[in-house]
Amino acid sequence: MYLFVCAMESEIITFLEKSKPTEVFKSKNFNLYKKNNHYFLITGIGKVNAAFALTHFLTKYNEGNTLKGIINIGVCGSVNKKLSICDVVMIDKAYYHDFDLTMFGYKYGQVPGSHQFFEPERNLHETIRASLASWKPHSCNLATGDVFVQKHNYFNELKIKHNIKIDVVDMEGTSYFHVAEKLTVPFIAIKIISDYIESDNNSNQYSENMAHATKIIQNIIERIINE
Repeated sequence: MYLFVCAMESEIITFLEKSKPTEVFKSKNFNLYKKNNHYFLITGIGKVNAAFALTHFLTKYNEGNTLKGIINIGVCGSVNKKLSICDVVMIDKAYYHDFDLTMFGYKYGQVPGSHQFFEPERNLHETIRASLASWKPHSCNLATGDVFVQKHNYFNELKIKHNIKIDVVDMEGTSYFHVAEKLTVPFIAIKIISDYIESDNNSNQYSENMAHATKIIQNIIERIINE
């Protein structure tokens, strides 16, 4: 049994419309669906919403630790010019880009009592990577923060000042990693490139590319749950 988690219903809308999963729970905070033995959680946008919804699911619906793993699947922006729109990426390291306690001796992005970055559970990561070989997924580093990033130079400064290389950005991913680690559940993240951060119209790019991205997401989910 897998839990697929994303921020917005629009990210998995093509899959939902085709597969018609059962609605388990719906509220103004988050939505939960189930198809066969797999769950699909839509958490809402932002780090707090992401952490709240995933924690709620894991404490209420994962009795007996029956989950094989959590898979975050959704769209992201790219700051890496080598990545193309609608490329599939798998996250190797996940950072917070808006958390800074360096003046107290912590590394940039490091939450006290935790790491500077989070990593996927390697067995699950490699198993899913093998399943997705036909998409040729890229290995990337993710930065998460509560802002729709539109300034590429921000991440150049992170690399220069703190030796942090970022490829893609979102507003929830690292929070999912953080919760999964605290509750010791295997976790990985798969992202589809929706826009370039350096573009002057990346918000327009995002909207224009969502239809193609959601189709890729549908195909990836189907590949995983049917193997």
